[in-house]
Amino acid sequence: MPMPEAMETHGRSASLKKQQGTVRAAFEAFGECDEECAKVYGGGLDQLSEETLCHEDVVRRFATFLVEDWRAAGTGEHIGGATVLQYLSVLMNIIVNKYRSSDDAKTKKFCLSLAKHAPEGAWYRGLKAEVRKLCFKRALENGESLDNSATPVGFQQVKQMAVALAHRSTPRAMETKFALRQTWASGGRAAESAYLLYTGLKWDYDQQCTVGLWPQLKTFKVKLAVFVAGIDASTCYYTDWGDVMALSQPPIFEDGEACFLNTKLSLAAHPARVLGASMKDLRKDCPELPEDVSAGGRAPAW
Repeated sequence: MPMPEAMETHGRSASLKKQQGTVRAAFEAFGECDEECAKVYGGGLDQLSEETLCHEDVVRRFATFLVEDWRAAGTGEHIGGATVLQYLSVLMNIIVNKYRSSDDAKTKKFCLSLAKHAPEGAWYRGLKAEVRKLCFKRALENGESLDNSATPVGFQQVKQMAVALAHRSTPRAMETKFALRQTWASGGRAAESAYLLYTGLKWDYDQQCTVGLWPQLKTFKVKLAVFVAGIDASTCYYTDWGDVMALSQPPIFEDGEACFLNTKLSLAAHPARVLGASMKDLRKDCPELPEDVSAGGRAPAW
């Protein structure tokens, strides 16, 4: 057996690499914003020295650039405070992961900036607080949206979509209806619905319903979800599941293979987008659905 490779201490997912690419592009634009920046920060992250990068000044100046000058691709509008903070976090992690093994005293101190409650990170925590304040103030002054959450989708709208899908009577419609019901139960998180396993379902004899463990991919934790019978066929989890089994060919899983309830959704790179596209397609049958209906719009209560 060959010697195992050393595991990296930072993420390698495709989404993280995409985020890093976006931040690198923004940093290159920052390095070209004027002659002074070009002299000190031009050329991109990979061209700058350890002494230049491992200093709070570069992070502070990049934060100012993001808040005041950088625009979102496609819309041309300022990016929100949460996005600015995400960019700064990605930048800090790129730098720290590159130089965490350095013997330079100043670099070591800079790398401790990400440590929770560490005195070395006081400047970074203060910077993030200032970013939140400035972005909030800018949004108020410019009439920008302060609420970027998805438009709520309530119980009656979910019921209308279920009825419309039932009338279509196709395997795909039944799978969408079942995924929609599970996403509703999970609080509008289609990714969690996509990765729910048969083996994660249990019958709760006390509550007389099915319960399941939802995997939360960002926090690497699980939460308990409850699937209950509805008052009629258009609001019942078990009816939706039965429709899938009746009209779709049940998947066959090999021993040891993960058995997902929503097999096709689990194969999608972006489950929320797939389910959201299906919901938008239902607007012609459900006129009360908002134009921007999405899988993230589950209202807070039935």
